[in-house]
Amino acid sequence: SSRRIVEYALTALSCMEHRGGCGADNDSGDGAGVMTAIPWNVVLDGAQLDASVGKPRGLGMIFLPQDESEAAMSRKLIEEAVVKQ
Repeated sequence: SSRRIVEYALTALSCMEHRGGCGADNDSGDGAGVMTAIPWNVVLDGAQLDASVGKPRGLGMIFLPQDESEAAMSRKLIEEAVVKQ
């Protein structure tokens, strides 16, 4: 099953410390991960968006500054860039 494949991939990924994928602080990594299909029905339902609108789509994870004014400015810049697309 798909779930079993992902479980195997995560197990394999956890055994990759030897390739230098761990940060010097032993608390962070290099961003290595497992790529899977995006479950659009779950994402769109959770965001309460119409599944028939807006194809093609993209999904991203963005780390914002902790300072609220800087985070607000970052959100504005991101929204402007998305609108241009």
